[in-house]
Amino acid sequence: MTSAFILLSRSTFGQIFRSRIFLKNPIISLMFGIIITTILQSSSTVTSIIVSMVGSGIVDDVRSVIPMIMGTSITNTLVAFSQIGNRNEFSRSFSSGILMDVFNYLTTLILLPIEIFIDRITTMSDIFHRGGYLARVSGAIAAMIPEKQGINIQLFKVITKPLTKLIIQINETIITSNKTQQTIGKIYCYNETIKCKYLFRSMIEKFGDNIVGIILFICSLIILTGILLFMVKLLKSIIIGIIDDTLKKILHIQSHGWKECLLGYVFIIVGITGAILVQSSSVFCSILTPLVGLQVLSLERNYELTIGANIGTTITACFASLTQTGLFFRQSMQIALTHFLFNLSGCILWYILPYFHRIPIHLSRQIGYIVSEYRWFALVYITLIFFLFPLILLILALIHWIVASIFLLCIFLLIIFIIIIKYFQKTNPNKLPIILQSWSFLPRSFRSFSYWDHHLEIFIKYICCQRCINLIYPLNIIEKPLKEQYLSMKTQYLTALDHRFLVHTQQLNQLFEKYHAPIISIYESRYPIKNYVQDFYHSLTGKPTQGEKTLLTLIQTNLLSKEIKIHENEEELIDRIIVFDREKKKEISSCIVVGITK
Repeated sequence: MTSAFILLSRSTFGQIFRSRIFLKNPIISLMFGIIITTILQSSSTVTSIIVSMVGSGIVDDVRSVIPMIMGTSITNTLVAFSQIGNRNEFSRSFSSGILMDVFNYLTTLILLPIEIFIDRITTMSDIFHRGGYLARVSGAIAAMIPEKQGINIQLFKVITKPLTKLIIQINETIITSNKTQQTIGKIYCYNETIKCKYLFRSMIEKFGDNIVGIILFICSLIILTGILLFMVKLLKSIIIGIIDDTLKKILHIQSHGWKECLLGYVFIIVGITGAILVQSSSVFCSILTPLVGLQVLSLERNYELTIGANIGTTITACFASLTQTGLFFRQSMQIALTHFLFNLSGCILWYILPYFHRIPIHLSRQIGYIVSEYRWFALVYITLIFFLFPLILLILALIHWIVASIFLLCIFLLIIFIIIIKYFQKTNPNKLPIILQSWSFLPRSFRSFSYWDHHLEIFIKYICCQRCINLIYPLNIIEKPLKEQYLSMKTQYLTALDHRFLVHTQQLNQLFEKYHAPIISIYESRYPIKNYVQDFYHSLTGKPTQGEKTLLTLIQTNLLSKEIKIHENEEELIDRIIVFDREKKKEISSCIVVGITK
């Protein structure tokens, strides 16, 4: 897929890489880095291209491309969609998928202003001792590295590269060159004398880069989707039983005090090692995302592994810089070290510092909760964070960097204001003005997702098939498996030693959540089971109950409705349950009716 996007993006990105306008403004550089990383689906690839640009002398000032390496990949978020069929799994996997996004955005929010501020207030020095914090520290380290002949270190790509070379071969130097008539797909190999042998060479000669790029993209997207679905099913089958228990024991190891702290760093080292082996943090974290959805891996442990993967993937850039030779070897090493320092600084900020490590996890989990209730918000999040917001900032930065800075400052202050108001609304609303004690003064469209959810549901019913509608708006209860499990549980409750109708709230709630029926509370009867049945049945039908009862059928009905259907030869046992009705947007009292006979 990366090769497909490189083929498609040559005409646009090549001009941008050669344009000095896009490299002079740090905000433009940052937004462009986010967009190109999203499109190419690999921060390692983007960093390697930037290293090659610096190593070849196309970019002579490392400071101009530092913001560009702060982009993040969308791959992990897309992997979460493979579990969209289950509300809870999708919520957990989406929280896991956006962990890297939240981490990178928060780190950028802190480090980019510091980088710009230090660069503006300090005087110019030599090429390795100017710029901001990242540029100066990485420059000082790079200046101490002796120049050597280029070497090429590959680990996981030793396996994958021979396979991909049979399909497509890319000449990445053409992206930033002035040879506009030459295709990115290689035509000649071995000193431009013999034509390369790979699957799409003849098509590139005949149709060019764009057509082949589209075909490759469609094929890779189909293969990626199939692999993701297969991986989730495979993981589900593997982790059931003994392997499930073993993995959970390993991944959910809990300690206290210094042991817990040390254990966290062990998982970070595991993440670093895993990312180095596959030479891609996106691939490594994409493997973890379904595990979080299946509750094999906790979000906290996944956070530690993600931090390690972010640091480990910078080793790929260091490997890429080692391939450079000549006068620009140290500059290419400097940009690789900058990528490493960026992720290391993020680790210090959002993991090592006390209390700060909770912020990325909390934000990811809250977004996951929203997505579990309103699945369409996942697409809104991707569009907003990876495309719309960077494009708006890019346009504003083209006008002037001060305009973009004011826009960012306004958004930041608005977020801080909302957080403070929500805190006081929950803890001490009396300290707030009456108008701010709730958000009712705002239009409903500004304060409630349910407003948009209602209108979107109406719109989707007109344009989508029933299968797509069920994905976005799943049924509250899947009847058949719920009937079987509920009857089994009910039988156990009825045979309780104290002969009382007992409801294990936690177990039943987990059962209903699994089938998309969020339970708010459950009515617990304190009557003996015989009296409970007699009283409840008599209050509904006016008929007395007699004899022993046997569980027979299970149906769902609304306790608030005027009519409750009672079969002539059956008597009913009703469990009152409070559930949340998505259509009416409110809590309602419902009941599970169990048919019983003599």
